[in-house]
Amino acid sequence: MSNSQKLAFAIIEHLSSQLKSGAIVGDSAESLEVSIQCLESVYSINRSDPAQVQRLKSDKSLEEIFESAIQTRGGSTAAQPTEEDRAKAEELKNEGNQLMKSEKYQEAIQCYTKAMELDSANAVFPCNRAAAYSKMGNHQKAIEDCQKALSLDPDYGKAYGRMGLSYHSLNDLQKAKESYTKALELDPGSTFYQNSLSQVEEKIKGSQEQETRPAPGGGMNFMRKRIVSLG
Repeated sequence: MSNSQKLAFAIIEHLSSQLKSGAIVGDSAESLEVSIQCLESVYSINRSDPAQVQRLKSDKSLEEIFESAIQTRGGSTAAQPTEEDRAKAEELKNEGNQLMKSEKYQEAIQCYTKAMELDSANAVFPCNRAAAYSKMGNHQKAIEDCQKALSLDPDYGKAYGRMGLSYHSLNDLQKAKESYTKALELDPGSTFYQNSLSQVEEKIKGSQEQETRPAPGGGMNFMRKRIVSLG
């Protein structure tokens, strides 16, 4: 069971890093924690045991192994982008930024996607693509790109901010609040994040008050029901 245990350990480590990055929040984070606990139980993994951790830990993370496999399948032998690739990716990013200013969002997405293909380790590219998706109203895609950016750079405040904007647009107020809160922690001087967080908190408060407020005529209806049931 050694190889299976090593694979399970690698999966647990990857899922744990996702939780620590803050890319997954709310109910999804709780579900992920349960999944980790189940894997630990099934494969008898105790990460508090240094000897076991030393025995099960691989030289590369699961994400690195996966990226290497994808590159190999695509016929690429280079594990890291060349300086030329990075330079071209930066040019594509700048081109995408100009297209965003011209409101050519689909073309901007294409530029950012090409940049990501050349340099998959740069968190700016998926974060910028998230902004383009958001402008087009595709907020779920924007959230996925923000999560991708945060998996590369867990302290990327702008990615949290853009994710908060998309959650807000989808009316997922709790996740929007969590995202804006994290963005503000990383960039405490941002008035935009502060104002956005305040707006979301006001909406949450208003929603909670509405839920607790009795419906018009509710008391009278209740009395009528009582009269009917006692009749």
